[in-house]
Amino acid sequence: MIVIKHKPVSGGRFLAVGYNEDKIAKGIATLMAMENVSDELRCKVEALHCFGLDARAEIDRYLKDRSQTYGNSRTTRFQLHLSASIKGRTMSVKELTDFAHELMKRIGYGRQPYFVYSHHDTGNNHVHIVTTRIKPNGKAIPDHQDYIILNDYVNRILGSDISKDIDHMFSYDYETEGQFANIVRAHGYKLEKTADGYRLFKGGRECREYRR
Repeated sequence: MIVIKHKPVSGGRFLAVGYNEDKIAKGIATLMAMENVSDELRCKVEALHCFGLDARAEIDRYLKDRSQTYGNSRTTRFQLHLSASIKGRTMSVKELTDFAHELMKRIGYGRQPYFVYSHHDTGNNHVHIVTTRIKPNGKAIPDHQDYIILNDYVNRILGSDISKDIDHMFSYDYETEGQFANIVRAHGYKLEKTADGYRLFKGGRECREYRR
Protein backbone atom coordinates (compact mmCIF):
# COMPACT_ATOMS: atom_id res chain seq x y z
CA MET A 1 0.00 0.00 0.00
CA ILE A 2 1.27 3.45 -0.93
CA VAL A 3 -0.45 6.62 0.32
CA ILE A 4 0.64 9.93 -1.22
CA LYS A 5 -0.16 13.44 -0.05
CA HIS A 6 -0.15 15.57 -3.19
CA LYS A 7 1.43 19.01 -3.35
CA PRO A 8 -0.58 21.68 -1.48
CA VAL A 9 -2.38 24.34 -3.54
CA SER A 10 -2.55 27.98 -2.43
CA GLY A 11 -5.21 30.56 -3.20
CA GLY A 12 -8.16 28.63 -1.77
CA ARG A 13 -8.37 26.46 -4.88
CA PHE A 14 -9.44 22.81 -5.24
CA LEU A 15 -7.59 21.81 -8.39
CA ALA A 16 -7.88 18.10 -7.56
CA VAL A 17 -11.63 18.28 -8.18
CA GLY A 18 -11.07 19.20 -11.83
CA TYR A 19 -8.35 16.56 -12.15
CA ASN A 20 -10.66 13.78 -10.94
CA GLU A 21 -13.71 15.02 -12.84
CA ASP A 22 -11.63 15.01 -16.04
CA LYS A 23 -10.88 11.35 -15.39
CA ILE A 24 -14.61 10.64 -15.05
CA ALA A 25 -15.33 12.46 -18.30
CA LYS A 26 -12.74 10.27 -20.02
CA GLY A 27 -14.36 7.13 -18.61
CA ILE A 28 -11.35 6.13 -16.53
CA ALA A 29 -12.60 7.07 -13.05
CA THR A 30 -15.66 6.67 -10.84
CA LEU A 31 -16.86 8.75 -7.90
CA MET A 32 -17.13 6.09 -5.21
CA ALA A 33 -18.23 8.18 -2.25
CA MET A 34 -19.37 11.65 -1.16
CA GLU A 35 -19.18 11.99 2.60
CA ASN A 36 -20.65 14.67 4.87
CA VAL A 37 -22.24 16.59 2.00
CA SER A 38 -25.76 17.93 1.53
CA ASP A 39 -28.50 15.89 -0.13
CA GLU A 40 -28.83 18.70 -2.67
CA LEU A 41 -25.21 18.41 -3.78
CA ARG A 42 -25.40 14.63 -3.83
CA CYS A 43 -28.42 14.70 -6.14
CA LYS A 44 -26.82 17.29 -8.45
CA VAL A 45 -23.56 15.39 -8.79
CA GLU A 46 -25.24 12.03 -9.33
CA ALA A 47 -27.54 13.52 -11.97
CA LEU A 48 -24.67 15.20 -13.83
CA HIS A 49 -22.58 12.04 -13.81
CA CYS A 50 -25.57 9.99 -14.94
CA PHE A 51 -25.78 12.12 -18.08
CA GLY A 52 -22.02 12.12 -18.60
CA LEU A 53 -21.63 15.74 -17.52
CA ASP A 54 -18.91 17.41 -15.49
CA ALA A 55 -19.70 18.13 -11.81
CA ARG A 56 -16.53 20.05 -10.99
CA ALA A 57 -18.28 23.44 -10.70
CA GLU A 58 -20.77 22.15 -8.13
CA ILE A 59 -18.18 20.28 -6.05
CA ASP A 60 -15.67 23.14 -6.22
CA ARG A 61 -18.31 25.65 -5.11
CA TYR A 62 -19.45 23.40 -2.28
CA LEU A 63 -15.94 22.93 -0.90
CA LYS A 64 -15.17 26.64 -1.15
CA ASP A 65 -18.41 27.53 0.65
CA ARG A 66 -17.39 25.19 3.47
CA SER A 67 -13.87 26.56 3.70
CA GLN A 68 -14.69 29.90 5.30
CA THR A 69 -11.94 30.86 7.76
CA TYR A 70 -13.84 33.73 9.48
CA GLY A 71 -10.46 35.31 10.16
CA ASN A 72 -9.41 32.28 12.23
CA SER A 73 -6.66 31.28 9.82
CA ARG A 74 -4.42 33.05 7.36
CA THR A 75 -3.79 29.97 5.25
CA THR A 76 -5.16 29.75 1.72
CA ARG A 77 -4.10 26.10 1.35
CA PHE A 78 -7.60 24.72 1.75
CA GLN A 79 -7.30 21.54 -0.32
CA LEU A 80 -6.10 18.16 0.93
CA HIS A 81 -5.52 15.69 -1.90
CA LEU A 82 -4.47 12.13 -1.11
CA SER A 83 -4.13 9.00 -3.20
CA ALA A 84 -3.87 5.39 -2.09
CA SER A 85 -2.70 2.64 -4.41
CA ILE A 86 -2.10 -1.07 -4.11
CA LYS A 87 -0.01 -3.32 -6.33
CA GLY A 88 -2.16 -4.90 -9.02
CA ARG A 89 -5.65 -5.94 -7.93
CA THR A 90 -4.76 -7.34 -4.50
CA MET A 91 -7.40 -5.05 -2.99
CA SER A 92 -10.70 -4.37 -4.73
CA VAL A 93 -11.93 -0.84 -5.39
CA LYS A 94 -14.49 -1.29 -2.62
CA GLU A 95 -11.78 -2.39 -0.19
CA LEU A 96 -9.68 0.64 -1.12
CA THR A 97 -12.72 2.90 -0.65
CA ASP A 98 -13.34 1.39 2.78
CA PHE A 99 -9.67 1.97 3.55
CA ALA A 100 -10.07 5.63 2.49
CA HIS A 101 -12.99 6.08 4.92
CA GLU A 102 -11.01 4.56 7.77
CA LEU A 103 -7.94 6.63 6.95
CA MET A 104 -9.94 9.88 6.91
CA LYS A 105 -11.42 9.12 10.32
CA ARG A 106 -8.06 8.30 11.82
CA ILE A 107 -6.27 11.41 10.56
CA GLY A 108 -8.98 13.76 11.82
CA TYR A 109 -10.98 14.34 8.61
CA GLY A 110 -13.86 11.97 9.31
CA ARG A 111 -16.40 14.81 9.67
CA GLN A 112 -15.09 16.90 6.79
CA PRO A 113 -16.83 16.87 3.40
CA TYR A 114 -14.74 14.61 1.20
CA PHE A 115 -14.89 12.77 -2.10
CA VAL A 116 -13.35 9.40 -3.02
CA TYR A 117 -12.62 8.69 -6.69
CA SER A 118 -11.40 5.35 -8.02
CA HIS A 119 -9.14 5.39 -11.08
CA HIS A 120 -8.82 2.50 -13.49
CA ASP A 121 -6.26 3.88 -15.93
CA THR A 122 -3.31 1.80 -14.69
CA GLY A 123 -2.62 -1.80 -13.74
CA ASN A 124 -2.90 -0.92 -10.06
CA ASN A 125 -6.16 -0.23 -8.25
CA HIS A 126 -6.01 3.23 -6.70
CA VAL A 127 -8.26 5.90 -5.24
CA HIS A 128 -7.98 9.66 -4.82
CA ILE A 129 -9.44 11.60 -1.90
CA VAL A 130 -10.27 15.31 -2.04
CA THR A 131 -11.37 17.37 0.96
CA THR A 132 -10.94 20.71 2.73
CA ARG A 133 -8.61 21.39 5.63
CA ILE A 134 -10.91 24.09 7.00
CA LYS A 135 -13.19 22.99 9.83
CA PRO A 136 -16.70 24.43 10.44
CA ASN A 137 -15.23 26.76 13.09
CA GLY A 138 -12.99 28.35 10.44
CA LYS A 139 -9.73 26.85 11.71
CA ALA A 140 -7.43 24.76 9.54
CA ILE A 141 -6.54 21.18 10.41
CA PRO A 142 -2.74 21.17 10.96
CA ASP A 143 -0.82 19.48 8.16
CA HIS A 144 2.84 19.92 9.09
CA GLN A 145 3.17 16.26 10.18
CA ASP A 146 0.87 14.71 7.60
CA TYR A 147 3.50 12.39 6.12
CA ILE A 148 4.38 10.89 9.50
CA ILE A 149 0.73 10.61 10.55
CA LEU A 150 -0.34 9.04 7.24
CA ASN A 151 2.35 6.37 7.33
CA ASP A 152 1.59 5.61 10.96
CA TYR A 153 -2.13 5.10 10.37
CA VAL A 154 -1.64 3.16 7.14
CA ASN A 155 0.45 0.66 9.07
CA ARG A 156 -2.09 0.53 11.90
CA ILE A 157 -5.09 0.00 9.62
CA LEU A 158 -3.43 -2.64 7.45
CA GLY A 159 -1.75 -4.31 10.41
CA SER A 160 -5.07 -4.72 12.19
CA ASP A 161 -6.78 -6.11 9.08
CA ILE A 162 -3.93 -8.51 8.37
CA SER A 163 -3.96 -9.88 11.92
CA LYS A 164 -7.70 -10.52 11.65
CA ASP A 165 -7.24 -12.23 8.27
CA ILE A 166 -4.46 -14.47 9.59
CA ASP A 167 -6.51 -15.47 12.63
CA HIS A 168 -9.39 -16.31 10.30
CA MET A 169 -7.20 -18.36 7.94
CA PHE A 170 -5.83 -20.44 10.80
CA SER A 171 -9.33 -21.12 12.11
CA TYR A 172 -9.95 -23.46 9.13
CA ASP A 173 -9.33 -27.19 9.32
CA TYR A 174 -6.78 -28.36 6.74
CA GLU A 175 -4.63 -31.44 6.38
CA THR A 176 -2.11 -30.54 3.68
CA GLU A 177 0.02 -27.56 2.79
CA GLY A 178 -1.81 -27.40 -0.55
CA GLN A 179 -5.16 -26.97 1.22
CA PHE A 180 -3.70 -24.21 3.38
CA ALA A 181 -2.27 -22.51 0.26
CA ASN A 182 -5.76 -22.47 -1.27
CA ILE A 183 -7.18 -20.86 1.89
CA VAL A 184 -4.41 -18.24 1.80
CA ARG A 185 -5.09 -17.40 -1.85
CA ALA A 186 -8.84 -17.18 -1.21
CA HIS A 187 -8.13 -14.41 1.31
CA GLY A 188 -6.05 -12.44 -1.21
CA TYR A 189 -2.62 -13.42 0.12
CA LYS A 190 0.40 -15.06 -1.44
CA LEU A 191 2.22 -17.99 0.17
CA GLU A 192 5.94 -18.39 -0.45
CA LYS A 193 7.89 -21.45 0.72
CA THR A 194 11.26 -20.99 2.37
CA ALA A 195 13.96 -23.44 3.43
CA ASP A 196 12.51 -23.81 6.92
CA GLY A 197 8.91 -22.61 6.61
CA TYR A 198 6.95 -20.11 4.57
CA ARG A 199 6.07 -16.42 4.34
CA LEU A 200 2.78 -14.63 3.76
CA PHE A 201 2.52 -11.60 1.47
CA LYS A 202 -0.25 -9.15 0.63
CA GLY A 203 0.02 -6.22 -1.76
CA GLY A 204 3.68 -7.01 -2.28
CA ARG A 205 4.40 -6.59 1.45
CA GLU A 206 5.51 -9.43 3.73
CA CYS A 207 2.96 -9.92 6.50
CA ARG A 208 4.38 -12.77 8.54
CA GLU A 209 6.97 -15.53 8.48
CA TYR A 210 6.38 -19.02 9.88
CA ARG A 211 9.03 -21.60 10.65
CA ARG A 212 8.49 -25.34 10.85
